[in-house]
Amino acid sequence: MGDIIVYISKKNHVLTDALIQTAAVNFAEALIMGIVRLILGKLIVGSPDMLNRDIAVSGNIIAGIRIFLTFLVFVNAYGKLNRARSVVSKDDYLEMAKLQEEFNPGGVSTLSSYSTFQLLQIWAFVLVGMSLLQEMGGAMYQRFITMLSLSTLDMASADFIAIYNVTHGFKYMGMTMAIIIAIFATGIFIKDRNLKVVALVLMGAFVLAFAVMQMNTITLAGRTMGIVWTSVIFHALQTVGLLSIALYLRSK
Repeated sequence: MGDIIVYISKKNHVLTDALIQTAAVNFAEALIMGIVRLILGKLIVGSPDMLNRDIAVSGNIIAGIRIFLTFLVFVNAYGKLNRARSVVSKDDYLEMAKLQEEFNPGGVSTLSSYSTFQLLQIWAFVLVGMSLLQEMGGAMYQRFITMLSLSTLDMASADFIAIYNVTHGFKYMGMTMAIIIAIFATGIFIKDRNLKVVALVLMGAFVLAFAVMQMNTITLAGRTMGIVWTSVIFHALQTVGLLSIALYLRSK
């Protein structure tokens, strides 16, 4: 018996809907954290955000809400997938597969329910499971920077910034690579070379930013902020990147 085909209509998008909703949740988190940083940063002048306990606690709470909402997104996607499977009886699997291939040839629209479920598991593991590890790693990194700042009071500011810049990429490396692997795996599932190329380009860009590019500073609302390019790539990838991937998949 063949596996049931998920999409009878291209209007039914389980995976891409989940990615778009996750991107929206991530964007909302970034916007809220930006506001929090501006407000709390003004209350404690001269303290870097990484050493600001109020910002750290707020960030952990907001991140926890974001992970929970993302979990709900994928639970809902799994429910939609199961409902799509239940529409067709097992006796009609092969006929439905032939009909699907005839009307929606190629791409995401002809993924079997089993393949779609596998992709949902991959993306859910990355965007929920790896996010938990990301936040745990971020908390440990903040602890490291705090201890470093207290134990190196005589260190020149430039030296401290250099250490911060060199090590900050570790905070985002795991999650960034996980998203890139998920993109590459999606390309394998739907036999799309473009996604594989995008994944390789993103990996190269992150490695370049991690190994070569230095931190830059900007002044916003009277505050000087450092721009770490590994952080920029990560946050862009989990918002604009996820949205772009989802829209690309929807067009397939």
